[in-house]
Amino acid sequence: MTHRHLVLPALTRFATCTLSLALATVAALPANALQIKPTADADGLAKAFVGTSGLDLISSDYVGAAEAAATYTDGPLGIADGVLLTSGKAADAMPPNDEEGLGTDNGLPGDPLCQGLVPGHDVLDASRLTVRFKLKTGMKGIRFEYIVGSEEFPEFVGAGFNDVVGVFLDGVNIALDAEGAPISINGPFFSGTSVITDSDTQYDGATPRLHAVAQLPDAATEHTLVVVVCDAGDGILDTGIFAASLVGCSDDCDESTDPVAWCGDGVVKDGSEECDDGNNVDDDGCTNACAVMTGYTCEKSPSVCTKATAAVCGDGTKDDGEACDDGNKVDGDGCSATCTVETPAGVCGDGTKDGGEACDDGNKVDGDGCSAT
Repeated sequence: MTHRHLVLPALTRFATCTLSLALATVAALPANALQIKPTADADGLAKAFVGTSGLDLISSDYVGAAEAAATYTDGPLGIADGVLLTSGKAADAMPPNDEEGLGTDNGLPGDPLCQGLVPGHDVLDASRLTVRFKLKTGMKGIRFEYIVGSEEFPEFVGAGFNDVVGVFLDGVNIALDAEGAPISINGPFFSGTSVITDSDTQYDGATPRLHAVAQLPDAATEHTLVVVVCDAGDGILDTGIFAASLVGCSDDCDESTDPVAWCGDGVVKDGSEECDDGNNVDDDGCTNACAVMTGYTCEKSPSVCTKATAAVCGDGTKDDGEACDDGNKVDGDGCSATCTVETPAGVCGDGTKDGGEACDDGNKVDGDGCSAT
């Protein structure tokens, strides 16, 4: 095992593993913030990962530290409720992001699947969930979504501590970036511009919400999906994977056109994204969770988001909330200065008996039964 002697600002890498989780959970969280429930129950973890349609769960296994796995609700970046696997403690992923280098060394070995993804690195502290399932009739494949977060970012990207995750379908890793590389700390998502630093978790960096799809033409066969995460280089400064919505798919799972996709790639995923403007900027109308911001309208795909223009009384356009707009802000002309319809005042002698008039005979002549007033 390689021991790390690099120094973080204000603390050493080894000091990080002794930091108290209590400090990370003191602040009050909003009602819809990430909630994590650690569990090593394989059945509970599998049921949290598997969605409600398209496949039947047969069995499951979990191998790893008891505190390294959890179910979660209100996950980051709009991901559905699901399962969290980490190379440390699942509870360490809880927001707010107020610790620099939080991590737990579980003292466990790695996993051959991780080792195959990052050859040349010592892998440690593996957490592995295995799910066995069959597709329902008519299903042609599977799809799911996931997010990878890590405390390795940004100090140790490219420094030799290459934590890694994998999702293996019948032995083949399908958790990939757009170039077909596995999701690791030295991969494009953490070393490029797609990394997200405000994911509402404790992790200093995270991938966008990733979508994976794979075809499985033989629906009658039992299939195996393995989700695994490992430290690489040493057992501290951990990495976690949030995984959710494993479902069967039919005509919407053509891996030739959509094998790897993510929030921020410029393509709107039906059912999981409201918009996608091709970036992970959070205040440009389309958030880094691919939701339309209040006050904006977004075209479909590729999304172009524009801020809605407020209604302006007097611009000659009848906007929502205006009863009229005659192009000015003058009272007394039928459309008031606040763009409400004005009721004309009664005019004595116009032949119409208006409010406040006892009579109106069409003239203002006295002595004919209806006076000039």
